[in-house]
Amino acid sequence: GLVLFIFCLSGAACRLPPFPFLNCIGAHRIARKSGGGDPFQIRSDAGVQATPIFLKLPRRKKSRLDPVAGGRQIANKAQVDGTEQTSPHAICKLYKHINEGQRVAVRAMGTGPFLDIKCAYLHNTAVTWFTRLYHSGRRGFVVPGRGFIPLTEESVHQILGIPHGDIEVKYEADYDMEQEFAATLFPGDGSRPNITTVATAIINHSEADDKFKKLWLIYIVSTLLAPTTDARVSNKCYPMLADINRADRLNLCKFVVDQLHEHLSNGKYTNGCLLYCMLRYLDALDCDGMELELTNRPYRVNAWSKTQVDIVAELDMLEHDPPCFGKFQLKEEFREEAASGSGTSTLGLFGGPGGFETWMKQNTHPSCSENDKLKIQGIIHKFASGLETLLGDLVQGMTAPTASNSTKSRRGRRNEIEENDDTLFEDSSSSESDSDADGDDDTSFVSSSGSVVLTE
Repeated sequence: GLVLFIFCLSGAACRLPPFPFLNCIGAHRIARKSGGGDPFQIRSDAGVQATPIFLKLPRRKKSRLDPVAGGRQIANKAQVDGTEQTSPHAICKLYKHINEGQRVAVRAMGTGPFLDIKCAYLHNTAVTWFTRLYHSGRRGFVVPGRGFIPLTEESVHQILGIPHGDIEVKYEADYDMEQEFAATLFPGDGSRPNITTVATAIINHSEADDKFKKLWLIYIVSTLLAPTTDARVSNKCYPMLADINRADRLNLCKFVVDQLHEHLSNGKYTNGCLLYCMLRYLDALDCDGMELELTNRPYRVNAWSKTQVDIVAELDMLEHDPPCFGKFQLKEEFREEAASGSGTSTLGLFGGPGGFETWMKQNTHPSCSENDKLKIQGIIHKFASGLETLLGDLVQGMTAPTASNSTKSRRGRRNEIEENDDTLFEDSSSSESDSDADGDDDTSFVSSSGSVVLTE
């Protein structure tokens, strides 16, 4: 019996359920406790003891099914909804805690569209794919085979509806301002409190004063406009609070563009305003063939709902691993920009979208699958885009005028003309004078074959 008891206690190591064996030997029994605390306890003659660690059952993780994705199981919540930190849900959950006076203050700051965000969660698959299309040299998203979506301040204003004013946002570390504002906004929590601490401060503050405005500005910057992977507020947020009474004149659009450009250029695809990236791509799709009824609102953040985002993203998704998108064409404005060559190098080099498709058909083996074609298109696009950038730098460097090169070139032409005078002209006296004059006047030049050509 003792040997069997020891064997049962070590059953967890080999993943054997210990409970049936314990009930059989009768030395101990496991009873479910009705109250709080440890749900399982071992009762013996010595009294009630805490359950050993090896007897505790691990909690079973709940599977998540995406109804839009045909009921496919999702590994974790972040794959569909994005993280709490970078999703607009962090702002939406405060709606019921903001009173009417504070709503008036938010609208006066120029951030009123954030009081009615229709899509509270990010479509993480679409965001992950789209952010990796960013081309830092062209400051935009190059969509292989379809076109180019530029990253501009105007598009940020069109999507988010935030101020596009004349005051540049100061986003830098300033120790004096950091100490001054942190002491009044977050007493006892330091200058870099958790983002949840800021949310709690907003909920507990019922006035629509400057303190509320500062808390609101810090919160929307930390959760939506320029979030990072850090769960704490960045100390760079404090200098912008100095212009809180002129918040409607801040150029938050340029701030969002600069932050996205910096992060995406450095491969930090989870930083920056991901809500803009998601809506920017979906809003650039040509969805005329489907019945997509968006709310007639001036800003897209108030038009695209979670259901509409999921449906369009699912319809645009290709059967590819890793997931990618491309069933819908882009709107005409983005296709025209791409065809002109200012958007994607691939389409420009091959004569636009139609020319590229024709070239692919002529050079692709019939047995090539669609997935392989997509991979090849991505490789060709990256190669051609980088090649055009390098060639542009090369031509600019070779054609840039410099004083030393210009002087050296003129001297070289003059010396070469003088060296060939005797062979060109038999009249030495007249030829030398003519040659000198010609060399000074730029009326002669050396041809590609090395001979001298004289022009009148």
